[in-house]
Amino acid sequence: MTRLIFLLITIAATGCAAAAPKATLPAGVDAEKAATLLAQADTARKGGNFDEARELLLAASEAAAAHQRHDVATATDDLNRAQSRSVSDDIATQIEDGLCADALAYTATYTSKSEMLASAIRDRSDKQLTGCIEKHIDKGDIAGAYKMASGEDAEKGLSAHTLKAVRKMVRKAMAGHVTETISPAFKQHDYTQVMTQLAQLVEKGEATAKMQSKVVASVRVAIQEDIDSIYGNATAQTTPAATALKQVDALIAVGWPKDGKDEAPKALNEKRQHLRFLIGCETIDCKSADVTERWTYGDAGLFRLDSPQSNEPTETLRSGTRLWQLAKGKERSLVATIDPGAPADLIARAMKAAGWIDTKMLRAQDTSEWLPPGDSLLKTRVWAPLRKGEKLYELGYVTALDGPSVTVRRLSDRKEVVLQRIQVHFGILKAETKVMAYCRTIDKLEPALIASVKETHFEQQGDPLVTLRCLGDDGKVTGQNKEAQLTSVRMNRGWLPIRR
Repeated sequence: MTRLIFLLITIAATGCAAAAPKATLPAGVDAEKAATLLAQADTARKGGNFDEARELLLAASEAAAAHQRHDVATATDDLNRAQSRSVSDDIATQIEDGLCADALAYTATYTSKSEMLASAIRDRSDKQLTGCIEKHIDKGDIAGAYKMASGEDAEKGLSAHTLKAVRKMVRKAMAGHVTETISPAFKQHDYTQVMTQLAQLVEKGEATAKMQSKVVASVRVAIQEDIDSIYGNATAQTTPAATALKQVDALIAVGWPKDGKDEAPKALNEKRQHLRFLIGCETIDCKSADVTERWTYGDAGLFRLDSPQSNEPTETLRSGTRLWQLAKGKERSLVATIDPGAPADLIARAMKAAGWIDTKMLRAQDTSEWLPPGDSLLKTRVWAPLRKGEKLYELGYVTALDGPSVTVRRLSDRKEVVLQRIQVHFGILKAETKVMAYCRTIDKLEPALIASVKETHFEQQGDPLVTLRCLGDDGKVTGQNKEAQLTSVRMNRGWLPIRR
């Protein structure tokens, strides 16, 4: 009974079980359709209808079952080989007809269809296209070869390796062409012709802007070397400075034209200035002189280095200015305003010089404490008897001249006094100058020594100040210092240096 029940249950369970599902294909897969498309693609390929065959193979690829994918890949390879042969034949025909640029453009059109086709076409056509571009170079069509090699069609139509080689070949040919064109003029130092030829090559597409820049740099180096040679001859006085300057200016104009963006190097402009100096030097027959200290006596005009014969000074040096004489010419001397050391030659001296000055204005003695002559006395600080009945001298500034008469403005109250020129002395205020001042007391003028003076440049800044070293009754320094207004200081005439 138990076995019967188990059997019935088993039979019932078996009868209730669901039927196993049928296998399903991925969406879009249709093996029968794929087979039909493959057959149609093969027919189109054999008939030379490559674009149609490629579209059919694309559709077959989408419908193919797993076992058909190899067939699609094989058919695609066959198509690429067949089409690449056809394209290569067309390219060869265009090349034979001399249509190199057209062949390159035609190749670029097909290499964009698929990478596999592009690779197959390049394998067949790279060598042909390279040879075609090379023929343009051999015929002298450098511009055409460069245009093809540098264009977008070359980037698409040639393999990366071939493109690199072709561009290198064209650049080498272009560089050789540029060198061959400009070398004769370059060797003759005819840089104007070199620059003209170079511009023409660039305009015709037979040289690149980068090549032009490199050649211009080489020309500039050569120009600088020529200028160094010309400059050396001028400084050695084997070539007149005027001739040398004219040559230098012409070379600079070629290498660095005024309408260009680059300026000539500073060193070249310095050489120009040196040559201008030599020209001026030659006009007054100047010669180097032993470097000696000199002082101006009277206000003296300073003239430009390149204009020793000028009548228009660039500045005026006050009487008593310390100078160094570097060279002498007719009526004028080359001077420096700071110690120049021992410069070797005229150019070295010019580099240290401030300009030219009338030789007659120079003195071998220190004139810094001399009363300036003539009109140079105007604006000079002086000691003078500026108050009636007062024996001590007071400080003032000369404000006007009228023959032997001078007008002096007192420093203390700005009032003016008319004196004779012979009555005034230079207003010496150097350290250790003995004066009368309120030093030890505030109600009695006593002897003191000037330690230093702090001048002011404008009246609104107040009166100048003087630091004094007080003297005792024995005439010795007491050690007491005092700062006072310079307006309060007086001078004993007997302490003034000899009037000159």
